[in-house]
Amino acid sequence: MQKRCGACAFCREEHPNSFVTAGNCANPTLTGVNVDGALAEYVAADVGGTVLLPDGISYEDAAPTVCAGYTTWAGIRRADARPGARVAVVGLGGIGHFAIQFAKAVGYHVIAVKHELARELGADDVVTDGAALKEIGGADVLLHTSSSHATAIDAMTGLRPWGKLVLMGLAEDEMILPALPLTTNSYQVIGSAHNGMEYLAEALDIVARGQVKPMVELFPLERVNDAYRKAAAGEARFKAVVTL
Repeated sequence: MQKRCGACAFCREEHPNSFVTAGNCANPTLTGVNVDGALAEYVAADVGGTVLLPDGISYEDAAPTVCAGYTTWAGIRRADARPGARVAVVGLGGIGHFAIQFAKAVGYHVIAVKHELARELGADDVVTDGAALKEIGGADVLLHTSSSHATAIDAMTGLRPWGKLVLMGLAEDEMILPALPLTTNSYQVIGSAHNGMEYLAEALDIVARGQVKPMVELFPLERVNDAYRKAAAGEARFKAVVTL
């Protein structure tokens, strides 16, 4: 998302520039969608869609942070959980591997659902499903980064009263939430879509300080098709980055 049109009804409400703007502005400028993408040595971009990289972060680490990392950190900030809260992460991919590390970096007790690799990323516990999550004390926040809504709905079995479900992954299957536990437990459902450039600056700073390390596969520009293929097939661990 580079810039908004500034003239439509949504833009006149003066919301911060974010992915929400991309979905609601009448005529947004979107890199790789209606203007040229960034697979080049130089690219023209509106200043409103840029951010200053802090010292200590490489371009290879910054690339996934400004998308997947930004999404993840914005969702954690929007959840606004108390210090020391129990945070469960569903899914371990481009977003999920950020979610575990960011949540751990700010002091939450992190629980991963199904993925043993999560322990290497800092997860305190790994459980098999929502019932197992409930058995070990449940979670105050559930970060849904999976490509399957069914997995997240199952994990809600372990969501504590007044818990928050944060949607980050773009799963294609239909999501139907049971009304009774949603109401009787006073759950909140939150969508995470960047939500402000200040969150991006914070995410980059955390990575620059070495508290979070993106896991990337590097591809030279002449292998860009290989990068797209692996990313589309879900085979990259965990983000494909093209270098020049």
